[in-house]
Amino acid sequence: MLVSYSRGVQHEHYSKIVAVLFIEMTKFVMSSLLMLATRPPSIPIPKYFYDTIAKSAPTSVPAFLYFIQNILAFAGLSTVDGAVFGVLNQLKILTTAVLSVIILKKLVNTAMWRALVELIIAAILVQQASISIVCEVPPMSDMADTSNVAGTGVTTAYIIGIICSLLVTVLSGMASVYFEKVLKSGTATIWERNLQLSMYSIALCSVSVLFDAIWSGKGFAVFSGHSYLTALIVLSSAVGGLLVAMVMKYADNIIKGFAVAVSVLITAVMSWWLLGTNVNMQFLCGVVLVGLSIFNYNKGDAEAKQQQAAAAAHRPSQP
Repeated sequence: MLVSYSRGVQHEHYSKIVAVLFIEMTKFVMSSLLMLATRPPSIPIPKYFYDTIAKSAPTSVPAFLYFIQNILAFAGLSTVDGAVFGVLNQLKILTTAVLSVIILKKLVNTAMWRALVELIIAAILVQQASISIVCEVPPMSDMADTSNVAGTGVTTAYIIGIICSLLVTVLSGMASVYFEKVLKSGTATIWERNLQLSMYSIALCSVSVLFDAIWSGKGFAVFSGHSYLTALIVLSSAVGGLLVAMVMKYADNIIKGFAVAVSVLITAVMSWWLLGTNVNMQFLCGVVLVGLSIFNYNKGDAEAKQQQAAAAAHRPSQP
């Protein structure tokens, strides 16, 4: 909602890449302070931070995946309409669930799969009803390859954009599930893992900012256009990132998907109340479907836990 107000009402123009860099830097500082507040008193501070950084290799994987995901998202949005990209992006709910089953061996029964499909449909409905910023697609004549595929009028660039958008959903699920695995394995605290992830993200974002400054010819001007609203956006996003990590640590990525859907609903209602954004029947249908999907998922999860408990009770004990 802050982003919508900043760009839509105040018409602020700032670099999204620079904003992401500031968010990661803020998360790094916040994680450092939380580490200091929770560190074992017997370990000296320099050694504590050195050991945390020395053991940060596992978090480089999700950081790199998030980095590639952002690049592909920019590539997808350059040739695919924002509405289409938003619809395809909701498939990350399903890819996250599938990868949770494959990588984390999570038990997902039929009722839970049905709830996830309902959530995807609900997210698409809400996302389409809440679109307030239209992404401009560059004219096909300006693209490198505008050859039609099989004479259908669908350009090669558009197909590449669709492929990039689909890859974003896969990488998003993979990065989230892998980071959940990292959070739940080993002895590192959630703040240590977040510091490690932010450290790699800062390095990768810095490369992106440097490339953007050189490629666009703006130089240090890429850091302009920020205000107190930008600071609030950075702070709220950093806190939100830490809260998401806590959800991954103490719940899972599938629950995070439901939480994100609910947050979208709350944001849309707040936008309607404060910014005058329209709320139509399509949005209300999405609200109903979100509630139904949450009910079905909780019901399926309870059944799955009962099945696991029953299986454990009938399992013969080891001599």
